Amino acid sequence: MSLDTSPVDVIIEIITYLSPHDLVQLTRTCKRIHEITTLSLWKNIELHNSGYHESSSELDCPPPFVSPSKRSYLSSGLSDRYENRHSTLFFQQLNDTKSRNEKRFVEVASRVKSLCAVVGWNDRHIWHLLPSFTNLEVLELHGQYYPFDIEIRGPPLERLRFIKLLAYIPPAAAKWILSSTKALERLELGLLDRPVSNIQAEHPAHWPLPEEKVGENENCVDYGSLDGEWVIPRPLGCVFTQMEMALSNLTHLYLCQPCQNDPSTADQVYRWSSRAEAAALADWRRLLLASSKTLETLVLEQRPGAEELERDIYGEVCFLLNNKLGTGNRALVEMLEEILFQDGAFPSLRRVYLYGFAVGKDFALRPSKKTPGGRFMRRLKKREVSCEARLGRWTEFEGVNNETSWAEWDGEGREYRDKDQPDMKRDTLMARV
Repeated sequence: MSLDTSPVDVIIEIITYLSPHDLVQLTRTCKRIHEITTLSLWKNIELHNSGYHESSSELDCPPPFVSPSKRSYLSSGLSDRYENRHSTLFFQQLNDTKSRNEKRFVEVASRVKSLCAVVGWNDRHIWHLLPSFTNLEVLELHGQYYPFDIEIRGPPLERLRFIKLLAYIPPAAAKWILSSTKALERLELGLLDRPVSNIQAEHPAHWPLPEEKVGENENCVDYGSLDGEWVIPRPLGCVFTQMEMALSNLTHLYLCQPCQNDPSTADQVYRWSSRAEAAALADWRRLLLASSKTLETLVLEQRPGAEELERDIYGEVCFLLNNKLGTGNRALVEMLEEILFQDGAFPSLRRVYLYGFAVGKDFALRPSKKTPGGRFMRRLKKREVSCEARLGRWTEFEGVNNETSWAEWDGEGREYRDKDQPDMKRDTLMARV
């Protein structure tokens, strides 16, 4: 029996094991095979190298939306020649197709059900092409810093069931994407504001914007957040302030942000924007309240800021373990306690996962009441909500421009190991109730 005469269901089963490169080769064998495989070729688009979802991009607990073993990775050859250009070349090609043959472009874009991409600063085409993916159900974007304003025009993506937006996503894009659908079942957000250089920099790469009101003697300013050796990357807030939330089907919510360190943790002088934190937490509060009736699983991750020199001084594990007071967790915990423990609030909530929280465990992995995170876990136990606290990781950033990258697009950072703590990993269990 040849492929040309094989039953369709057999062919479909075979092609699920093929890489995108092999699938392209298969489409060229004959017209019948081409018709069957083309739909699969465009169904799931992964614009990064093998290992991306096994690296810092993905948590293991709770399980990810799609298992990394089921991802259709591109071959690694392109990275050797072009570095991070998977997304750039893909969207450039689609944009060229749209210019030459609108009908063909619409046909191709409508076949895409899942899109996962690392969006670089020069990937400008993605934003005006995004509304054309009318059948998109899964959208995952990890953004590198993009210094330009963008505008998205087009019909909403009403079929979206899972959205993941990580790092530097333009605020207008985040708002448009989240307002596109009322069918959302799972949402993962880790949004970063534009980087800002500290006031000690001789040649600042990122001056504060006038609307950020960073000054010394004005009202409502945040001057102190820039007056130090290192400025911790800021979480993005005020994105969903005026937006009507439609999260009536949401059962899983993951929220991630940088946070400040305990004062005694690091040798360097770090500065943190409390205004940015308050703005981000206000957005988180709105998301939580909008999903309060259906939310079953809540995952919260805070990543203490660490300039890249800390890797040579402490190492990631030691740096995280030194955050014993939970200074960076306090504001978030206060917000959570205000809304989660009201009578009748969050009736469906069953599981909470904490990453990067100081919980002061004992030998039985029971949290202490001496830290904000530990007290929060103990209150969850009284509500009969299970909670696990795991080690997490830091926000490592480059101290001159104060930029960070939260996932390795090429999959190189799959897992860290500390020579002094070889058994400690990102998901090492610290406490549970």
